[in-house]
Amino acid sequence: AEFSPDSRWVVSASLSHERASVFDVETGDVKATLGLGSWCFAASFSPDGRRIVVAGDDGQVNVW
Repeated sequence: AEFSPDSRWVVSASLSHERASVFDVETGDVKATLGLGSWCFAASFSPDGRRIVVAGDDGQVNVW
């Protein structure tokens, strides 16, 4: 899991569910689910916090 640069959000990769989830730090609510077609083993915010990069075990990297 990784915090956004402003610490308002956390993105977490999930190997078992083929997705990354974005959580609101204050409430714990899931704000977004980013699905992949393969196991998701890494997720990270861009330095400005405007994008999320997610890597799958199939070698694909997705940017949202």
